[in-house]
Amino acid sequence: MFLWPLAKQRLLTNVERRRRHLTIDTTCGLCSHAEETTLHVVRDYTLAAAIWRKLLSGKFHATFFAQQLVLWVSSNLLPGSDIGETNWDRTFGVVVWKLWKWRNELSFRGGLGIKKAVKVHYAFREENFAADYLASLATEGALGYHFFHDPLGLAVVVP
Repeated sequence: MFLWPLAKQRLLTNVERRRRHLTIDTTCGLCSHAEETTLHVVRDYTLAAAIWRKLLSGKFHATFFAQQLVLWVSSNLLPGSDIGETNWDRTFGVVVWKLWKWRNELSFRGGLGIKKAVKVHYAFREENFAADYLASLATEGALGYHFFHDPLGLAVVVP
């Protein structure tokens, strides 16, 4: 359900809130430098861009950061895409969801409950969809993804 409004630019960013006459300010509440569009929140914001750069091989950076929203979402959700690691479509879906969730935590709760360092780890399950489905019912770490504090400081640090 999250990826559909993402691709349709219907997430309640400040630009979308202005379109719906809910606010007059379209600037990003996190960086105050850019309009808070869907792409800004989940790809172009400083923290988001740093996470994507860590996940992607350098040869994909130019294309990844240049695409318009619909093409960006659809090309990253293609099964078998060579953009990133194995199961990139799943990694992509989880990371954009977590970035959107972080934005909401910062915007509406003042950052309470946000970890200052995050490491993204995928536990490959040999395409065991039944186990993935059961895991998604029990935890936030659906599909074997786990987001956890990195005590050694090796992960991307939230500014």
